[in-house]
Amino acid sequence: MIKQPDPINIKLGAELRRLRESRKLTQTIVANALNVTFQQIQKYEKGTNGMSASRFLQVCMFFKITPTEFAIQAGVMIQDKITSAVPMAQLTNHAIAVNKDEKEEEKKD
Repeated sequence: MIKQPDPINIKLGAELRRLRESRKLTQTIVANALNVTFQQIQKYEKGTNGMSASRFLQVCMFFKITPTEFAIQAGVMIQDKITSAVPMAQLTNHAIAVNKDEKEEEKKD
């Protein structure tokens, strides 16, 4: 069975690629800055390999972006009106719980 890349890794990788290309940097330049191979950058960008927490922070520091900004731009988190970030999974779980509660209330009526 072929293991599929994690959707979060795909989104974070796509954002890494977008940031790299927007600054007209090659994979080799980013790889050298992070002390990895360009092949590893390719794998991050495709979502084949996920970044460790420490590597994610290195990427953010290299691009001079906060981890929250990176995650929001990648579509992994959203920004609310109070400028705090909420993980998408948390919102999804909340929506499921609210929907479940509403259905239970309808059954009681």
